[in-house]
Amino acid sequence: MSEKEIPKTIQFFFNKVKVVFLMWAGQWMVPANVLGRILGYSKNGSKLTDQIRGPWAKSFKTNEQAVFLTGKPLAKFKEMYGDHFLQIAENKKSTVSEFTSQVLLLTVSGVLRVLMKSSSVKAEEFQSWFTEKMETLTK
Repeated sequence: MSEKEIPKTIQFFFNKVKVVFLMWAGQWMVPANVLGRILGYSKNGSKLTDQIRGPWAKSFKTNEQAVFLTGKPLAKFKEMYGDHFLQIAENKKSTVSEFTSQVLLLTVSGVLRVLMKSSSVKAEEFQSWFTEKMETLTK
């Protein structure tokens, strides 16, 4: 990464868990599996990603709510962010490694869509918290 390309991130804490949003394509986004972990989805949060790619796919607007990174965009993402921000709490493994072939990012609108569709017990609590943080993310 060149010195001119400093990653932009913003972090919040939800129940003592660090939630990091990153700037990508001019929008604040969060990796879907990071949100999945926070909401208690299995497989280290990746079960949420499975839901978005599968049963919920028609509910998400690609590139407006759900941004799938592969190939060159993913390489750029790894170069810019790598392991820098993807730790949501101590002792959690990074969600992007050199072997990752795709990443699903959620925009603010995508996070709201997840919260509307999710039956996770934590979703309602997170929704209340997130609506307070949206002002910062939509400026």
